[in-house]
Amino acid sequence: MPSLETENPPEPLGRSKVRPILGLAALLLLSVVGLMIPLPDGGRILPRVGDMAHAPLFAGITVGLIMVWNYLRPPIAWNQFLVRLCFASAIAFAFGGLTEVAQGLTGRTASLHDLAADSWGIVAACCFLIASGSGGFVPLKKWSVVLLLLAAGSIILSWLAPLATINDALAMKKEFPLLASFERKAELERWHFANCYARRVHRDATNKNFSATDGDWALEVSYQSGTQTSATLYEMQNNWSDRDGIVIDAFALNDPTLLSGTIKVAVQIIDAHHGEKFQDVCRKVFLLELGKQTELRIPREQWITTLGRPLDLTAIRFLDLQLASRPANAKVRFDNVRLYSNRGEKSDRLTARVAR
Repeated sequence: MPSLETENPPEPLGRSKVRPILGLAALLLLSVVGLMIPLPDGGRILPRVGDMAHAPLFAGITVGLIMVWNYLRPPIAWNQFLVRLCFASAIAFAFGGLTEVAQGLTGRTASLHDLAADSWGIVAACCFLIASGSGGFVPLKKWSVVLLLLAAGSIILSWLAPLATINDALAMKKEFPLLASFERKAELERWHFANCYARRVHRDATNKNFSATDGDWALEVSYQSGTQTSATLYEMQNNWSDRDGIVIDAFALNDPTLLSGTIKVAVQIIDAHHGEKFQDVCRKVFLLELGKQTELRIPREQWITTLGRPLDLTAIRFLDLQLASRPANAKVRFDNVRLYSNRGEKSDRLTARVAR
């Protein structure tokens, strides 16, 4: 009597198959914890180091999803592996998007850059998995090399912006007493612009009225009509106790709508004891002629607040460049924001340049 052939039922999950699932679950749990914990206040370096972890982390999550899936159910065809790769990539991307949304609940800020870094990590994982033959099809050696280079390039691309920020944060300390020269795009991250727009402008050899006074770049601020229109430097060296003044190079652009031919710019130095409404600050107003470069200088003896209190020079928090008169669309270019001491301005500027 012939025997009847029957399909074997799926094997129950044994310990050997549970382990990779537990490993992937542990990776996802650690990812959630790492992405949700609020970071301590400590400048820009620590958050950017965390940003650099996004691409490798999501590359690992994508690889983990595929490896576990293939381990439990080996793919029987190349196209099946590609479908799995698409599903795993979508799951990893959705996981990244959800964690960015959830970060708002823990005091952290959602970031499109983080989501982009997650995507680069997923791309790197896909290139690696295809190059390694995880789908049962091993590509030609030259294509494997190309894919691995693409994987590495994807990770490196995700690191460019964080590395630029870290470089600027380190340079900020080395360049002191130079506070800002705008030679690096990442310098703009130190500033907050309220009711105004700002951009870096390059030295223009054809412009006889203005050129960058320190290096090749300057900051152009387009002030808008309204109240409290200002550019505020909020990340800098906070101890000014060994300095004797501050100097800023400013240039008000010609504007035919400004009939007076002048504008007023207020420079405010604000320490940690400014009060709730920032009424206890050092403030000095300068008159700028349109089309002419002006040096905004405040010596140390004038570092007195509007309430008559000397500034705490060990706890300077903000430097405010505010439009005191409020015509619409006034544009001012700033450069070479620097402190000076008794040993001479030239010496300080030379030290800052050498430190770069």
